[in-house]
Amino acid sequence: MARQYLFISGANRSGTTWLGEMIDHHPEVRVLGEAAMFRAVSGVGAALAGDELRTWAHGFTTRRFLQVRGVSEAHLESGMRRAMIERAMEALWRPGERVRVLGDRTPYHTCVCAREIAGLFPDAVFVHVLRDGRDCAVSAAFKHLAQGKSEGLFGGAAAHARRRAEFVDRERDSGGRLMTDAFVTWQARRWRESVEGARGAQGLFGERFVELRYEDLVVDPAPGLERVFDALRVDRGASVARAAAAERAFGRATGRERGDADPRDLRRSGTPGDWVRWFTARDATLFGSEAGRALGACGYRAPVRAAA
Repeated sequence: MARQYLFISGANRSGTTWLGEMIDHHPEVRVLGEAAMFRAVSGVGAALAGDELRTWAHGFTTRRFLQVRGVSEAHLESGMRRAMIERAMEALWRPGERVRVLGDRTPYHTCVCAREIAGLFPDAVFVHVLRDGRDCAVSAAFKHLAQGKSEGLFGGAAAHARRRAEFVDRERDSGGRLMTDAFVTWQARRWRESVEGARGAQGLFGERFVELRYEDLVVDPAPGLERVFDALRVDRGASVARAAAAERAFGRATGRERGDADPRDLRRSGTPGDWVRWFTARDATLFGSEAGRALGACGYRAPVRAAA
């Protein structure tokens, strides 16, 4: 049985986990994450890109063998890196006999490493989940506060704790500012880098590239799932898509309706456009300065009236 590979990505907090869970519902597909097989600095494949591999390849006996076989050092390194990643995924995913597709759902890193992935896995399917970057920023802020992450971006431990008490531990927010300048700018840059990297993958993967909007998935995930299953060429796409959408519906997963927010839950609200409630005018300006052009290119427009 020929193995096929799937890479799901998007900006952080864009819905990649939810999409991966729904795709994983298909009996022929196994999706896990976040393994971050590809990273700009320390991905799994980078382990074979060092001086030791080059020293071995340049050795007299090895070099002669490669020349006889007509294999370049670059081609050899690429093949070894792919083999290493395949073995790692086989070991970590532990697929059953019926599973044809192994999928990873790592946000951000997979986006910015799309060209590297295409070089090693040109036969893979690449799925990009696109969500309004401002909604991603708000979702990320609640996650980082709830989990005690990124204290420096919130002004230090004490300021982080105050914001957590104000926005996460309370039943209702106090009307203060959720994010800091540093956090908004960082999120905007990461979102822009994710979108630019992932959209660049379209020209690399061709018909094996699928872009799904989070806002469309919220309305009805099934058509998007069918597009992914068609790209993967797995069976029973339509029926499994409907079943997966029902199984991983927001209400079923959380016990809440969309919009009934729980700031302590990673599935906090699931409401597109929720950023308008949390962004201040300064937040909108900062985000726009860093990622405004990318927002416009993706069809996301600012509201007529900004938050106070």
